[in-house]
Amino acid sequence: MNRWIDGFGFLLGTALIGTFSGVGYCQDLEPKFQLQGSAGFINYDKALEFEPSPYFGFGAGLDISNVLQLNLSLSYSPTRQRILQAASDWYARYHTFHYCFVLKLRKHQFLREWLHPFINIGVGAMVINPQSVHLELGAGRSLKVEPPVEHLWNMRFGGGISVGIFRHLQIYLEVRRYVLHLKSIGWIANNALLLGFSTRF
Repeated sequence: MNRWIDGFGFLLGTALIGTFSGVGYCQDLEPKFQLQGSAGFINYDKALEFEPSPYFGFGAGLDISNVLQLNLSLSYSPTRQRILQAASDWYARYHTFHYCFVLKLRKHQFLREWLHPFINIGVGAMVINPQSVHLELGAGRSLKVEPPVEHLWNMRFGGGISVGIFRHLQIYLEVRRYVLHLKSIGWIANNALLLGFSTRF
């Protein structure tokens, strides 16, 4: 958990430094902030053996130009892993988190003034927090297992399109792809599909 906090602090610090630097170079632009919330599904790589799960995201961003935005993104997904045993199957439950520092490239209008496509790229981490499980050993005996929290650095790629509903409110559809490397497996990718709302002020 300390590694999670250290990593989060590093990304937040980097985001703040980049934000103030960007504002310094773009003083003629009026800063505009954006808050967004979303929900959807995430499909994990087969190597992780996690089930497809609900996915919830939150983000905050700051415009540094007409087409670029700095964004800090957080997300959460409860999932489980199926474990095969000789007698029966059982499931291990996990809480997974993603946090990323993202650079978003967007177009203010596309075909229509209320249609805004965007792409993004970012770096961050995936945190896997397993819940403790009880293994039945038979004869009334059981074993409590508490796996450690894993902290895995990853890259994020994605894009989508947002539609203006009101002046400061948009609805958007986004696809995200998290790419990470595991020593025992190699490169893997998790994919998420989100529908969300964002507001600007």
